[in-house]
Amino acid sequence: MDGYWVFSGNAECASCAGVSGEYPERPGRPHENCACDIYYVPGDCEWYVSDSQGYPNGDGSFTFDVGVTIECPNGGGQSVDVTVTVEAGDVEIFDEVIMDAAAEAAYQACQECPPEPPNA
Repeated sequence: MDGYWVFSGNAECASCAGVSGEYPERPGRPHENCACDIYYVPGDCEWYVSDSQGYPNGDGSFTFDVGVTIECPNGGGQSVDVTVTVEAGDVEIFDEVIMDAAAEAAYQACQECPPEPPNA
């Protein structure tokens, strides 16, 4: 199964609620102030954020070091580290910014998963 993008729209916003769903390509935001979640679900590859530590940069922004663990369909796995800077204006949606970066890292790492089971 191929991966897909999910747009999780705010039910209180008609524009966002109208485009909530799954997409083969990353969907755009329906309006300028949209802060809804958009994330990638890799096909046949599971991933999760295994560690996240953040610290302020002194200018209102924050930097997060994020560990992402990938479980390949063949039973193997790998971990990748991502550094994400959340600008001062995006602090209210830092979870979304971090998860978008983690999803992108997971997508790239999942492309490297071997197609057959280990030791097969």
